[in-house]
Amino acid sequence: MKIILALFFALNIFAITPDELDKKGVLHYETISHGEVLYKFLITREQGMAKLQVFDEAGDILLTRKRGLALEGFKRLKIKSLLSQKTPYLITYWKKGAHGSAVEIFKLAKGQNEPIKIINSYLSMDYLDDLDSFSFTYDKGLKTGDLSPIKYRIIFSGDGQIKEQKL
Repeated sequence: MKIILALFFALNIFAITPDELDKKGVLHYETISHGEVLYKFLITREQGMAKLQVFDEAGDILLTRKRGLALEGFKRLKIKSLLSQKTPYLITYWKKGAHGSAVEIFKLAKGQNEPIKIINSYLSMDYLDDLDSFSFTYDKGLKTGDLSPIKYRIIFSGDGQIKEQKL
């Protein structure tokens, strides 16, 4: 019986084609095991918006967030845990205009639909990962005159602090 069920599920996987997923508006689907917890991420296109949904292993929705798709698009996501905190962070990376990027950081807990921080950069961002902190270096603006980027760093530390500093 187990072999028949496994064969049925294997054949069902191939029943959905990329065209069918596109027609249903699926932009991205990913399952990530983080520690002992399994998360499912679904991003769909809905009336010019990208809708991010995060599900726990029981299928309950932890997070729902919509953002515009006009000049933006999904790039990737990451889960980051800090040693001194129980609740992990969800970090989503998005394209922003022609050359820029955006990051939205959430606490990965039920009902946390608003990001705790949104970072927009004129160009790409650099990410630095440590055991009890993580940070982004990004371009917050352009200097008048030579139009060189104004660099900032934002640090998320294990004590719950978010610090931003000009470089």
